[in-house]
This record gives sequence, structure tokens and C-alpha cells, in this order.
Amino acid sequence: GFIEIGYYLENEILKIYVKDTGAGIDSKNQKRIFDRFSQGDPKLSKKVGGLGLGLSIAKENTELLGGEISVQSKKGVGSTFKISIPYKPAKEYKNIKVKETTSEIKIKPSKYTILVAEDEEVNYLFIEIVLTDKIKLPCTILHAKNGQEAVDFCINNSDINLVLMDVKMPVLNGYEATKQIKEFLPELPIIAQTAYSTPDEIEKAFLAGCDDFISKPINKKTIVEIIDKYLLKLGKK
Repeated sequence: GFIEIGYYLENEILKIYVKDTGAGIDSKNQKRIFDRFSQGDPKLSKKVGGLGLGLSIAKENTELLGGEISVQSKKGVGSTFKISIPYKPAKEYKNIKVKETTSEIKIKPSKYTILVAEDEEVNYLFIEIVLTDKIKLPCTILHAKNGQEAVDFCINNSDINLVLMDVKMPVLNGYEATKQIKEFLPELPIIAQTAYSTPDEIEKAFLAGCDDFISKPINKKTIVEIIDKYLLKLGKK
């Protein structure tokens, strides 16, 4: 068997593909595999594990970039997944003159400071793109890669307005980090974010001190609702 990864440019569209030989996916299951918690073969998933979130996250990220994702597959032969996104080449700037006097540089102040506690880099980048590029929130974003870093950020940054807390992180999990932060910043809004959105997990998050709960994969609409509920009201006071 093999796995092939490649890309090519076609009519200003960048196409990225992953092709493999393997179990393949039945035609009746090819649409639903992009849904949350869906897998092509439940029997196979019991052997290899997984939550059925990978493709739904890939779909969300692709659509965020203005593209689409598709699959071609044959049972017992293999699958080809393809992502198509608009090609936007980076601009090249030459002979740029940089002024040495810093007194002339004007920095636009950020209105909010948001701490994103997330150990998965791709999940953090998604949130960062939504906040800065899609909804253009005037904010400074801090990135903690584990629960202990999240606690340390809150100790050393009194201007944090909101925390997006992944509950499953190394060193110190999100539940314990939330408990510690709430001891010295009880009014700071902390939003739990996790793929494990069972009633027990939601209750566990609230018992730890979280103010709200959002399920992964997170989308733009969910982030906007959280911002409107916990941040924009600050500007109205």
C-alpha cells in the first residue's frame, strides 16, 4: 500500500490531495464522513480509535479559507481526498526603506486581550484567523500550550478579558487550570472548549468554574456568539 500527498495549481485554484490504498469508503457513507463524530466504518474505528472529528475539522478550516473539500473512494481499493482553495500568492516587497526613529511608528492599540489555551497548533491557528482576519476583532491574542502556561499567563497579565480553555491539555488539564485561575480571578470569563460534549463533561466544566462551554470543531458563528456575549458588553459599559 501507499500514501501519496501532493498539490498543483489549476486556474488560480490551489489543489491539495491525499491519496491512499486501503479500506476505502462506501458511496453511501462518503457524505456523512464530514459530519461531526462520523466515521466511514464503525467496526474499523473500534480497532484504530478516533472520535470522527478529523474530517469535520478539515472541512471547517477549508471553508474558512474560502475553499471546499471532496472525496473519491472505492471500497477495498482506497481514497483520494482533495482540498481546493483560492490561490493568493504572497506579495514581494523590494527596496523598502525602514525608518530608524521609533517615535514616528504608530501602533494601533488593541481593545481586548484574549488567552487561547490550546495545545493543538492547527486549532489555535483557526481561532486566531477567525478573530483577527474574519471578524477583525481589535485584540491581542496570547497562546498557552498547556494548562500551567494558562495559569501563568493569567497571573502575569491582569488585562486578560477572556479565556478559551481547551480541557484536554498536557502538564495541567483545562479543568484544573480553570479552578486555579478562578481562585484569584473569579470574574474572568473562561470558556471550555472540547470535543467531549457529553452531559457529564459539560457538568464537569461548569463545576470547575467555566462560564460557558463550546464543542469542537469550533466554527466562526460560535466564536462570534461568545465574543458578543462576553466581550462586546465590556465596551458598552
